[in-house]
Amino acid sequence: MQNKITRLLGGVAGIALLAGGLTATEANADQNLPVSDVQFSWAVNEEAGGGAFFGGANWLVAGEVGNVHGDQNRGATVWDEQKDAKYFTNRDGNVTITRPDAQGNQVPATWAARNFESITADGKPSGARLKTAPGSSSWNQANIAAGSGTVDPEGENAEISWDGSFTTVFYGGMTYWSINDPKLTVTNGKGELTATLTGYGADMYDLSKWVKLDPMHNATVATFSDVDVTETGIEIKPDYLGVAVEVEANGPSNPQKREGKHWGSFPQDTVDFNVGTGQAGYWYSTGGQVDPKKPAAPISVSYPKVKAPAQPTPEHEDCTTAGAADGENTECVDTDVTIPDADQNQPGPGNPGGPDEGPGDGDGDDTPTGAFKLTIEKNQTSLGQGEVDQAGGVVASGRLPEATVLDTRSNSQGWNVTGQASAFQNAAGTESFGAAALGWVPRVTQTGQTARAGAEVKPNVENGLAANRTLATATGATGEKTTLGAELNLNVLQQNIPSGGNYRSVLTVTAIAK
Repeated sequence: MQNKITRLLGGVAGIALLAGGLTATEANADQNLPVSDVQFSWAVNEEAGGGAFFGGANWLVAGEVGNVHGDQNRGATVWDEQKDAKYFTNRDGNVTITRPDAQGNQVPATWAARNFESITADGKPSGARLKTAPGSSSWNQANIAAGSGTVDPEGENAEISWDGSFTTVFYGGMTYWSINDPKLTVTNGKGELTATLTGYGADMYDLSKWVKLDPMHNATVATFSDVDVTETGIEIKPDYLGVAVEVEANGPSNPQKREGKHWGSFPQDTVDFNVGTGQAGYWYSTGGQVDPKKPAAPISVSYPKVKAPAQPTPEHEDCTTAGAADGENTECVDTDVTIPDADQNQPGPGNPGGPDEGPGDGDGDDTPTGAFKLTIEKNQTSLGQGEVDQAGGVVASGRLPEATVLDTRSNSQGWNVTGQASAFQNAAGTESFGAAALGWVPRVTQTGQTARAGAEVKPNVENGLAANRTLATATGATGEKTTLGAELNLNVLQQNIPSGGNYRSVLTVTAIAK
């Protein structure tokens, strides 16, 4: 059984709630709470990664693909192995395209593996080529980071938007369209995903046709009901089965087949737009052999655990909670940064802060042999006064208070220590910026031979410390004292800078014994 010890490195919000014996992230009923660093993932459907009847396969591509064929004065054409490989991108701004490898881990999609059922961890093709038959798909998915908005878990409400685009490429590049800047709206557990749709018109009966289509703004690309908005995310099963769609009887696409267990449709907007791309028949049931591959795939939305805005409390109020049933101990360390006012936002030298002076947490060295324990040096730290860098962002730095792991268990197989931060908020809870702006450089300053520091986490790269990151790990017992620390680095990008003032975050540090 794992022995889990949790330390909260947090702001006044964490102190107030923990001191009252409440859950530090408990949300108030019927209250819209701000969220940032929201992650979106969607494979669209099985066919979006399946084999094509011509051209190899269908894929997802990061970004809004431009006028590939028009720029080369050609009609709808399969993308060339060498010349057109540059249009297949797995990263564009906030958007990445990944797919599962043989172990089920999401790895970056690659041009080399685009037409194969499997991919290795280093992006090489594996297994058989993709087929048109149901069950054959790469299951590539679009991921969009850095979403923001509000959620109300009690009322099952949410409104979240993302900046980013991804493109559905069918028939090896002969036809494609893009989903841009999606927005999720949930009201009482029901809602929709909307976006701006862009793309190009093609015709399977006239391959010389290639025209830029007018954008469809605020188009519905998914609808859903019975959605559970939680404190950490939303899992969505979009409507498809049993959904009727109107298609012109004599139009360019086949009529909808409304019988059998796979009949249904994506929303009318999606179908209408794809009449122009030539893909309409792939987004509703037509009675063909790929109908089982058309139903919409689940949508996953995740964010740091939300909490109601806290009321100010005394700076050094005791917030230690011990003796929980699962052996969990909790401490608070106040972490803050001061954002300069707008009229002070001029580039200048950095002004790194350091830990505030304050008493330690009072943990002694009297733990008996055979124990596993994590302690934190101080109950507060500061990143100091932020400064504006040459790129227009706000930067600051400091350090994590010293953490000590004691592990004298005779049967120890080691331990892991990780950290994850929440969004930085002002005292009123009215403004915030995401924890992706925070990074660290872990270090082990005193250790046995089996302990190693975690990798550097850079601000705004792979979601920074908004994701759970390794501070240190050990493969065996490390004895009486292993000392850990980290340099903390903050970089709030120019477009994310809030109003001037003091902002605080909750950084949760967890030690788990193996």
